[in-house]
Amino acid sequence: FVYPGFIYLLLRAFHSLNSVTVAQHILGLGSGLLFLVNWRTARRLFPCSPIPAFAHDILGLVLLAIFLLCGQSTFSEHHLRPEGIAPFFAILGFGFIIRFLLAKYVDAQPIRALWFGGASIAVAFFLPLLKPSYSFTAILTTLPVWWHLFDRREKFLRRFAMALIPTFAAWLLLWMPNARYAENDARRLTFLH
Repeated sequence: FVYPGFIYLLLRAFHSLNSVTVAQHILGLGSGLLFLVNWRTARRLFPCSPIPAFAHDILGLVLLAIFLLCGQSTFSEHHLRPEGIAPFFAILGFGFIIRFLLAKYVDAQPIRALWFGGASIAVAFFLPLLKPSYSFTAILTTLPVWWHLFDRREKFLRRFAMALIPTFAAWLLLWMPNARYAENDARRLTFLH
């Protein structure tokens, strides 16, 4: 129900199906921008990389051009399909994981790592609701956070908070809309009876 909710909000706000295409295209361009930011940020994970910074940046621009000029992504953005916005959230999840790893292992900032880890798990909960075929991607990309979550060397409160943040986000996303709209819907009593 995530993608229909996305469409509903856009139609409610703009009263036009064109707004869905425009929003999907903006999210497509935003995913390209996020990809480039993630690519540049990921370089910090390898401070002694044998690849020169200039070559790393050129490779990132080439990959960005391939991503943005791909016909399939443009096709998806112009149709009412979750494939139009799913890459944005997948790349957002990658960005949170990169920031988590930087905060945890490079910058040694455990509080920032907690927030980025929680955000990555929240996106991992959200992504399969948007496109179920992204479930495996959501699981694999959050493995560093899950490893951290079950690491006994970490303080219990930090682990608990990291589990609580995405659980609360999933509750807001799943239960709140159902509870709010189901109260006023008389058809729910007779549906499937």
